[in-house]
Amino acid sequence: MLDLNQAYKLEELLHAATDEEANEGWVPRTHVVGDVKRLVKKSQALVMRSYDILMEKMACDDSRGRLLALEVCHVLMLRSKAFRDLVVENLSMFLELTNGAKRRGRGLPRPQDAAGRLRERSREVLREWAAKYGTYYKSLAHAQRYADSQSAGVASREEDHPAEGGATAANQRELHDQVLQILVDLPDFKEEYRGLARETEGLLDVLEESLAAAAAASSDEEEEEDDYDDDDDDGEGGGRRH
Repeated sequence: MLDLNQAYKLEELLHAATDEEANEGWVPRTHVVGDVKRLVKKSQALVMRSYDILMEKMACDDSRGRLLALEVCHVLMLRSKAFRDLVVENLSMFLELTNGAKRRGRGLPRPQDAAGRLRERSREVLREWAAKYGTYYKSLAHAQRYADSQSAGVASREEDHPAEGGATAANQRELHDQVLQILVDLPDFKEEYRGLARETEGLLDVLEESLAAAAAASSDEEEEEDDYDDDDDDGEGGGRRH
């Protein structure tokens, strides 16, 4: 159960750790991150709450705040399996918040230099996560390749290339991005499929129970009709005997 006093303290600490004005060099203050680590160790509920708050911070409209939230995520990712599970379950959202979503027309917010550093830092942490935990979380390697591809695409668009062959290269990059996006979203698709399968099984169980109840009711009605017919036969026979 979540302790409200601890949850309030955690929110204060994470706000301080992701405050763009209070943290210089886009790095959260060490002692604040240390307090966060000590606090979330007290319960899994606090770990889950820290994830929710950090995802809210990473959705802010300032890339500096997103970068600071990413740094705290990285610290907790290396120390908590529960936090790792949450990040991997929602990996597509993490990638969108740290790299933008070109297919949805969503880039990263300003300032531009912080946005560039956010992309670069996300590649670094994903590379480390994949190296440490890729055996257990296969999607981390896909996420790393996707982030690398996104960064390469941004860099190539910022450079001046001759027009010849540019369309082909752009099409190849686009196709590559789409394939990687499918791989990254695959866990979400699998979970949605499992949810639909569970729902279908539940509906089939209800249908089976309804059919069984209807069959039982029909059988009871037939037995009642048989009993009624037997009574009629007995009455007619008795009348003839008199």
